[in-house]
Amino acid sequence: MRRVSLIFLPLFFFSVVLGYDSKLRFEQPIPFIQSYERLFGYENNPVLYADWFGKSKYFFGVSAGRFLNDFRRTYDPRETRNYALVYDNLKCLSERHLIATSVSYYRSDLLRQYRSLEKAFYDNYFSIIDTTVGNFVYDGPVLTFLDVFMPATHVYAGFLVNYGVERGLKDVFTKCETIARNFDVSFGAGLKLKRLFISAYGRYLSNQRKYEAVKEYQDANVSTFYGFNVLRIESPRTTVRKNYYSEGYEFGSHCKIKGKAGNSISISFTRGSRYTDIEVGSPSKPLERGYWARSGDVLEALIRKRVLSWSDFEIYYRFSSFEDWAESSEYHVVILENDEKYNFLGAGIKVTPSNKLFFVLRLGYGEKNVDYREYNSGFEFADKLQEERFLFSTGYKLNQLCRLKCEGEISHFEPYFYWDCNEMESYGFELGIERLTIYGYSGVSVGVLQTSPVGLDDNIKSFKVKFTLSK
Repeated sequence: MRRVSLIFLPLFFFSVVLGYDSKLRFEQPIPFIQSYERLFGYENNPVLYADWFGKSKYFFGVSAGRFLNDFRRTYDPRETRNYALVYDNLKCLSERHLIATSVSYYRSDLLRQYRSLEKAFYDNYFSIIDTTVGNFVYDGPVLTFLDVFMPATHVYAGFLVNYGVERGLKDVFTKCETIARNFDVSFGAGLKLKRLFISAYGRYLSNQRKYEAVKEYQDANVSTFYGFNVLRIESPRTTVRKNYYSEGYEFGSHCKIKGKAGNSISISFTRGSRYTDIEVGSPSKPLERGYWARSGDVLEALIRKRVLSWSDFEIYYRFSSFEDWAESSEYHVVILENDEKYNFLGAGIKVTPSNKLFFVLRLGYGEKNVDYREYNSGFEFADKLQEERFLFSTGYKLNQLCRLKCEGEISHFEPYFYWDCNEMESYGFELGIERLTIYGYSGVSVGVLQTSPVGLDDNIKSFKVKFTLSK
């Protein structure tokens, strides 16, 4: 569940397009193919777009992807087909005023999904299931608006608003209809001098979802999970509804110091909290099932050093930590607690031997300490999960009109307990070509990604094709 990001950041490589969902910074993982500069929260902090003053950009993209889940968790679909249509436009109205808009449409087909009535079963401690296997279709638009201006010399202020709606429908009885409304707004201010850029922002987000399961001529057999190991069979009725209400708050700051010859240091810190209420029962009188609270923070640092006139070296560090707990509304007792701490250290080098060719290599290592406990089932998962990443990227300018780009990543990681395997490996690449036209650069790219559990024959394969027009 990924939200579109303004100005050439949309359509992250192999992002799972499941509509729009507002996420706190500590909830957003490092994407499979990543640029360290992209990880500093453009989606959250509007003032970071101050670097785009004096420029006008637009982006149009269409993408389609297919995931074949031969290896999957219990409540994952057998196959997923994703479609996305994105239009971004950034325009400088004057030397002191910049605005940007984005209009997007997402559709995701989840085929042969086993029993789950949720869009993403493993993203919610209070999930609902039934007794059927069927296909889900989710679709809906997303609207984004950005406004950044200069109230005084070197001073920037702005806001960023995102609003998305989504509808989902399961094609078999129990026929489940999902309606989601997602909204977030950020306000920021910053000071930009010749070699120093500091900013701060605050963000509010709200998610509301309704899942309504209806079965004709007989009762709907629906169960509610409490955590991942305990479920409750709901009272039989023709219609069962789950209401999900979530609010979150976030505050963050960012500092970038520029040195000579392209050297720079960037540091950011973010803290946020989210509170969620869940109700399940009849549409006329749903009953409280649980309360879920989550809080955490993220610290990031990036050091960039110009080694030679044609070579840049960078070091990236990320620390994130969050804790959450869930309470049963019936007995008012804590039923689970979770504590996670994540450290990631990466280093990379970019080499530009000529004005037509560049190479980028990045290495990264991460450790995640997880302590998950369910008191009502006696289940505990306490472990240190490790990951290693290797990324490469290269581009070549064929002539004044055409350019090629290829990027890929190899990673090895240890997954959570609900994957039912100890280690997984991923191999992926994206190959694209762009051509300069009177409308800007038009391009096409194709990508392949395979994720495999170590020691097993089944895997997860995905394929993606993307058409873009940008300037």
